[in-house]
Amino acid sequence: MHASSLADQLFGRARSSSSTTQCCAHALKPRPRVERLLKHRHRRYAELELNWHNTPLTLPHQAGLCAALPKLSEVDVQTSLRWCSSISERLVLDSALDEVFKALEGELADATLPPQMAILFASGAHASVDQLAEASARLRRQFPSLQHIVGTAAQGVIGSAAGQPREVEAAPALSVTLGCLPGTELRAVRVDNRNLPDGDASPERWQELLGVPVDTDKHVSFVLLSSPAFSGIMDLMAGLDFAYPEAAKIGGLASGPAQRGPTPVDETLDTESGPSIAIAGAPRQAGPARGWPMVCWSASRTAGGGWGEGSGAVAMDGAVVLALHSKALFIEPLIAQGCRAISATYVVEQAKDGAILALAPADRPGRTIGPLEALVSALKALPPADRQRALQNLTAALAPDDFKPAAELGTGDFLVRCLADFDTQTGVLLVGGGARLGQRLRFMVRDRDGAMQDMRDHAVELKRRSLQMAMQGRPQAQPVGALMFSCNGRGVGLFSEPDFDSRTLASFLPVPSSGFFCNGEIGQVGQTTYLHGFTAAVGILRAQSREEQS
Repeated sequence: MHASSLADQLFGRARSSSSTTQCCAHALKPRPRVERLLKHRHRRYAELELNWHNTPLTLPHQAGLCAALPKLSEVDVQTSLRWCSSISERLVLDSALDEVFKALEGELADATLPPQMAILFASGAHASVDQLAEASARLRRQFPSLQHIVGTAAQGVIGSAAGQPREVEAAPALSVTLGCLPGTELRAVRVDNRNLPDGDASPERWQELLGVPVDTDKHVSFVLLSSPAFSGIMDLMAGLDFAYPEAAKIGGLASGPAQRGPTPVDETLDTESGPSIAIAGAPRQAGPARGWPMVCWSASRTAGGGWGEGSGAVAMDGAVVLALHSKALFIEPLIAQGCRAISATYVVEQAKDGAILALAPADRPGRTIGPLEALVSALKALPPADRQRALQNLTAALAPDDFKPAAELGTGDFLVRCLADFDTQTGVLLVGGGARLGQRLRFMVRDRDGAMQDMRDHAVELKRRSLQMAMQGRPQAQPVGALMFSCNGRGVGLFSEPDFDSRTLASFLPVPSSGFFCNGEIGQVGQTTYLHGFTAAVGILRAQSREEQS
């Protein structure tokens, strides 16, 4: 919807209630399989408590998984843990690999343990099936200790060059990350529609697929890489939330070479066959029918099992799940959705079928106001120039947690959704995904200034929380690395400058970072994992403090 049209409807001309905007179609109409899983979620939590909580499941081929995790007294995690990243912009693959290998070997010169895993992101000419297969093979020869290699093709990649973060967009580049992760059991598993558990599957079915005990999810972190053509990605995320509710989940959808010409952003998503991304309004790419190449290789079939040697280590469909099972380290998610608030916090006072009928100010319960009246009031409070920009990028944010005090809600507690529809005659407002009675809501604007401030606010909050824990006598271990999954609608196109997200993060957390520009970003808000748009989903790798290990 154009800004002028929206302004007419909000500030003057009424419109028919039958008129609808074409956005957030997928959020408004969940796929049936996900609905079935969510319907049974609470019942299965009860089953977990009754049947499985005190009886950990151990399949025969996984019997040694928990026992294999070294006791912390056996490993000096703080000195042995390494996360190294390097990026090359050389046009020839062999030269690019030579450059990153030299940099990585320098980083590992004083390491006490060899690397166990590698993460590979490639763009441009390096992103073909053959090139990714060759890069994977050379990685194994250069670092024979590797047990797992995962990765994907991308429109752009993120890595470290000479100790500084670097984002390379729409050009050939190669980013390689190596991890020396003591006390950690790793598994890399390919998931597609043939082995994806259905919506009624028990946690033990997910344990069988991933090889990670469901009763240890407090010590599990997942990294998800998916083809944008994989129709089961929503089911995969919902299933992981169900079987491993306390585990961190972070990742993104593969993207291909940058497309020339305008990117369609206002369109209706195909909700029956599964869209490439779940959030309308985020950039989409018309990639090949089977998606973009992804890498999943494991040295042992019983440790996850990849796709084999050579080109067999690369596939075009499905998803890759990298599981880190450890008491020694964890991934801390940071989800920056690129928005700034333009209103106070409201409570949904009346709702019907997901539509918002009335709001109440969170600090003045009982005083109802129409949702459109609240939106217009927020817009009128803005300076005229800012109001025009806001009209082009209006969104709403809902807090999934109904119990956290309103005064304590931060930007990370809200899930951003589009304004799907409204009626100026009745004042009814529909938010993508719907709203329920009692939810807290803020009106937001998604733009350059909002995205910049949002990333800074999240980084500041990380530092504040770390300082608070230190003052309480529970100091956090320092972060050692970061994985960044950034929307392909961010970068230079949004910020008008290179490396903004990675530089901002590094100014607060000076650690090696790597990642790629995605067709959709995977990350949690509260206890639920969502597929986002225009978001930077960051996973910060931290060593567990001894207090956190219990």
